[in-house]
Amino acid sequence: MTRFCFTAWVVLAFGGVSLAPLTAQTSLAPDSQSQDAQAPPDGASTTVPAPFVPLTLGQKYMFTANKVFSPGAMVLYNFRSGADLLLRKRMPWGVEDSYGVRTASFLGRSFLRQNLAFGVRAFDHEDPRYFVLGTGTAWTRVKYAVTRTFLVRNDSGGTMPAYSLFAAAYGAPLLADRWGLQHFLSPQPLRAGTVGLGIAAGSDVMQEFWPDIKRKLKLDSRLHRWRH
Repeated sequence: MTRFCFTAWVVLAFGGVSLAPLTAQTSLAPDSQSQDAQAPPDGASTTVPAPFVPLTLGQKYMFTANKVFSPGAMVLYNFRSGADLLLRKRMPWGVEDSYGVRTASFLGRSFLRQNLAFGVRAFDHEDPRYFVLGTGTAWTRVKYAVTRTFLVRNDSGGTMPAYSLFAAAYGAPLLADRWGLQHFLSPQPLRAGTVGLGIAAGSDVMQEFWPDIKRKLKLDSRLHRWRH
């Protein structure tokens, strides 16, 4: 547990570091109002749409790698491994007390899930980024975030169903169950996939409001002072 706590602390301390900054997981929606635009002298508001620039295939894979190996993901793997160890949760292959194996298992599942999603995106040209709305009431932004979990942009800037999300959410648990020697018709993959969809929706809601939270807590300026 000492190693778990130390690892979690280190990753949290460097949580502002991104593996792939060029594919930031949140971007301002092209049809939303720019937060940096200045109002004209008469106080009238203006809307400055941000230009939509699609990602290359290599950038999409860097996005995938960032999802698997980002500091936040590493914290989650360590936290879940520590929690399972404390609860003595049995693993499919019978290892009862191996923290390292549990952490590797969570990382491996994430690697499988994200690469399944990447394969679908490479085929149907989905854009994996979440585009922040940034304006409107809280309820409007929550609805926007939830709908953008299941409807994503494509490389042309249009909207399409998030086929990669469904493939990864249900395909990864199914393959992981086969890897763990579970019964092929086990209901576990269906439950895990549905939970995964809920987690994805919650993550998008968090991404929608995270810029506001950072601004109110002045996290960017604090991290800047700490790094220097």
